[in-house]
Amino acid sequence: MATAMLTALADLFDEDLVPGIQNKLVMIDKTYREVVESKEVVLDNLTKEYKAIHTFVTSLAGAIRPGSVLGPDMRTDVGVAQMIQAHETYPGVGDTPLAGIANRYIKVGKQRGNIVMNLAMLRGTQLKTVGNYPALTLEQAAENVAHNTAMDWYLNDSAQVIALDVTGTGASISRSGQICTCTGPTATGTVLTDGRYHRIKPAMQFDVWSKNATMATCYTQRGWAMLTSNVDMFSPGAVNIFFQNEQDAIDYTAAAADCWLVPYGALPTRTAAGLNTSILPCGYQWWIRATGTLFGGFGDLDVTTYGSMFKSLIETSYGAVTETKLNQTMKKFSEAVGFAPDTAIMTDGIQVSLLDSYGADATSSVINLHRDQSRPESVQLGYEDPGIGYRYNGMIVKLNTSTFINAGEMTLMKCRDGNLCRYRPPRVPGSEASVSGFDPGLEWLGKVVGDNIWMPSTAPGGGKTDGIEAPFDFLLQHAAKEVRGIQLTGCSEL
Repeated sequence: MATAMLTALADLFDEDLVPGIQNKLVMIDKTYREVVESKEVVLDNLTKEYKAIHTFVTSLAGAIRPGSVLGPDMRTDVGVAQMIQAHETYPGVGDTPLAGIANRYIKVGKQRGNIVMNLAMLRGTQLKTVGNYPALTLEQAAENVAHNTAMDWYLNDSAQVIALDVTGTGASISRSGQICTCTGPTATGTVLTDGRYHRIKPAMQFDVWSKNATMATCYTQRGWAMLTSNVDMFSPGAVNIFFQNEQDAIDYTAAAADCWLVPYGALPTRTAAGLNTSILPCGYQWWIRATGTLFGGFGDLDVTTYGSMFKSLIETSYGAVTETKLNQTMKKFSEAVGFAPDTAIMTDGIQVSLLDSYGADATSSVINLHRDQSRPESVQLGYEDPGIGYRYNGMIVKLNTSTFINAGEMTLMKCRDGNLCRYRPPRVPGSEASVSGFDPGLEWLGKVVGDNIWMPSTAPGGGKTDGIEAPFDFLLQHAAKEVRGIQLTGCSEL
């Protein structure tokens, strides 16, 4: 009977939304979809510890010695007889190195999720006054998974997303139970200071970390925090944050610190004690680095030890990105490592700055008009993405822009020829389910024990509830075989 009921309820979720419902949340980053999500998923080459193994050659093999083309010297000072002074020798066993190899391990990241509904929601959707709320819930849950996965791609092992500034003149924090209201300085009226405000959305769960050099203080050690208010995308002057644990809210209010909002569980170590290892897949900044460990908490190779194979070119305070400077940077990289990156990701502001620099050596403007006295001029300003390209030494480097990437940053990496991989282990048998909008790699617990993704909810004490839930696992890892690339920070924007 229960199975039949859940099957009937599942049919509700497959219906189309009532016309008129519009999703006003910011869409998922297009560059992530084009550059990363389109890559083929690797289902094998994983160990029982869910680690992908890459084996690299670290040295040459054999030994070479100079020798005389005439052979060994002859002794001619003993009369008419001649003697060979010494036979030429070849490098011995102890003189000859072997080929060095190193294994690089990358662990798969795991996320666990759930979608819940109750009878009141299911009953209300029959009235058709608001629309198919169950279907809307599934749609937004799918967007939540996609949004967080795209966010992972742009995070490094500091994982900062948005700076919450509550330190300036006029800034304040007020608390009512588990809700903290953060108000920005009166001088600017801004409490979120990074400019990538759409990277956080209402109902997104995150950690709150003290914004200092070590990020040593976490104000959500007992749980998570959640944005519950509207965010003014142009001048976010105040936000409401709901803390799952009231003591976290009390601690945070007492500190009144400048903080980072970080996706929940994104840091390699979520507490100073080293607990709660990150469960999020890696982004490119986990492997494009000049020091530290490749893939952070997911990896095990030190970049400094194997610098010739894994060290990337990192340049800070880069300033204006011009064609001349970009050529110089690409030359410096390609001469050192033997190849050039094929994909670039930058902010819109950097791309506009790059366009503005075009022709700057010759004129003050990129627009050159040829006046025809017989008719008025027809001028169309602006630019079109497909018309913007960068060619280096005969190779087309695809220029991508993202509103998720950190301000003033530009990254160039190798993505073609199967270099960028998405790793996922084989799924649990029976967990497959085709759910519109969701990544097909999700493993649905309901499908393992029943006919569809839904199963009855159970209260903490074991009693029955009036709800249903759809728990799932999502195992995924991003990784590049050739990790070396170029990271530019402090780039000028228009």
